[in-house]
Amino acid sequence: MQEYMPEQTLQTWIKNTTKRGDIVSEPLISKFIENILQGLEYLHLNRVVHGSIKSANIFVTGNGLCKLTDFGQIKQICSMGVSFKRSKLNDIYTTAPELIG
Repeated sequence: MQEYMPEQTLQTWIKNTTKRGDIVSEPLISKFIENILQGLEYLHLNRVVHGSIKSANIFVTGNGLCKLTDFGQIKQICSMGVSFKRSKLNDIYTTAPELIG
């Protein structure tokens, strides 16, 4: 279960921002990237791979905080490697970078 996020996805935020013709500041972009990387660091420290990082799976709150969502693709990493079976859908283009190797 995850917290309720009434805000918009990063994908929608980008679309709305460009429609309005707003210029996004570098400090705000840096804040977004930092939030996303903190979320990924937390997951990786807990031996979890998100597996579907994209703008549609990142929410932006009213105060500009980015949060990762859609954990339907997460994989638990065990000591022997990643605990999931590869399928025809899991190839180099759809597999999380940290799982390729």
